[in-house]
Amino acid sequence: DCLRSACNDFIEHTSSSLLGPIAIFVDQCKNAVGSGSGSTDVLIKAPFMNAVLVKGVFSKALENLEGALENVSKQMHLYLENTATQSILMKPVVRKMTRSLEEARRFVGEVPDGANNWEEGAKEEVLKLSEAFETKVKSTTSKHGTR
Repeated sequence: DCLRSACNDFIEHTSSSLLGPIAIFVDQCKNAVGSGSGSTDVLIKAPFMNAVLVKGVFSKALENLEGALENVSKQMHLYLENTATQSILMKPVVRKMTRSLEEARRFVGEVPDGANNWEEGAKEEVLKLSEAFETKVKSTTSKHGTR
């Protein structure tokens, strides 16, 4: 039970730290939708859902990802020399991150064009950044265990 708890804590902490500002964005979206009457009106008008800010969130997360992945790899190597074990531990982290990215893409998709600075092409830019982030996570963690 202690091992399971430690693993769950690791998964939660690692996925949040690797996602960085994307994790905060997803939490803000969930809170906005949950606090409203179940509609997305609150989400669409929320200041954090401004297209420029959302693009900045994904750009910053992608920019910081490589350093964050290296840090996780170094930290894991201190305790686990076996790369197979590191890889096994990273799989649920990657799955959790993928789910969060899917949620973020869904929230972005709910904003109509023209609302909250979402001009033509803005969604596509954010989706490309999201996909690049996900691709980098998956390729980096599968190629070298965690590096």
